Amino acid sequence: MNEFEEMYNEDDFNAEPEIENQIEKETQNETLKDEEVSLDDYLLEEYIKTPEVGESVTFTVNSIVNVKDIKKHRAINRTNNEEFIVGVKRKDGTTLRKDIITDENKKFVLNSWALYYLFTAKQGKFAEAVRNNGPIKGIKVKLTRKYDGSIPNKKVKEVMKLYDFDTEEKATEYQKEVAKAMKDGKLFELEILE
Repeated sequence: MNEFEEMYNEDDFNAEPEIENQIEKETQNETLKDEEVSLDDYLLEEYIKTPEVGESVTFTVNSIVNVKDIKKHRAINRTNNEEFIVGVKRKDGTTLRKDIITDENKKFVLNSWALYYLFTAKQGKFAEAVRNNGPIKGIKVKLTRKYDGSIPNKKVKEVMKLYDFDTEEKATEYQKEVAKAMKDGKLFELEILE
């Protein structure tokens, strides 16, 4: 008897068609059931865009949702049809997605580790506001983007062109400044309003 035969006996193989038939019957029964069309089928989800460098966005938090459905962790770019991560990606390849739902029922996706930690770190400003104010609902925030976190990984010549630096030294210094801001968690500034 080989390793494969030891792992599976003949009864297991004979049971598969029966299981497949049962699954097929259940699927057929499900497709025959009428389903009410929900309001969600007509509503468009509105998202708040992450601000550009130097810009801010202000909103009032209603809730923060941990999106567990893995299918909602990916989307397709409409311009180039490439798939991208919605949320953040761990080193092991798994993804996390948390959405802030505003009082206007818009979503702000924590789509970078810098944003993710701003709103989830227990020692951060947002956590302090939650501890001081009680519930998450009603906390008004202003989020300002200070730096583009991709700058340290770009070529020096590209940084020179993007920011109109006249020397490679200035571009390299700016890359170091952005890298330090990343390390210190300062790509964004979060202010708690009211």
